[in-house]
Amino acid sequence: MQPYPGQQPPAMQPAPARRSVMAKRWAIGVDVGPESYKPDADNAQRTEFGQFELAARYRIRAPIELGLALHLAGSKDISAGGLYVDFRYRFLAEQPLNLYGLAGLGVLAVAHKDASDDARQGRGSLRLGIGGEYRWNWFALILEVRLVAVGENKDLGALPPGTPEPVDYQLSRYSLSGASFALGANFYF
Repeated sequence: MQPYPGQQPPAMQPAPARRSVMAKRWAIGVDVGPESYKPDADNAQRTEFGQFELAARYRIRAPIELGLALHLAGSKDISAGGLYVDFRYRFLAEQPLNLYGLAGLGVLAVAHKDASDDARQGRGSLRLGIGGEYRWNWFALILEVRLVAVGENKDLGALPPGTPEPVDYQLSRYSLSGASFALGANFYF
């Protein structure tokens, strides 16, 4: 079969261009999972929380992504809420399965539901982590592990000497260290 004038034979036609991750730069992310925090205090116990996070992200370059995340967590009568600005670096950005490192700065408040305004005060927070994503065209599944540090609440006064410190007080007053595991989805557009 002869090609039309000006048309290349099928074997000579260039392969279709591979779709780049830059074609859809915006993403909405939703994830859930367990997390825990331990106050930097004597005899402090680790407290387990369930977390939910909603994020909006923008890919600046193929491997570099910036995001804004709303973080919510709860455990019985104690809750946590915060806002983070995240940076992600994707090592295999153009591959369907890619790994990334993340760093986030933000504020986080951890307090009992009936706590005072001083106890609910947001404190500086840093989180570092690694993750993996499997991406189809507009949808991706993620798995992420994060280490979290939260600053001390210097405005929350000390309890009278000899008074035992309840868990919610320790979580609201002292610096915290913690970790989280997140399973979620990203929707690209």
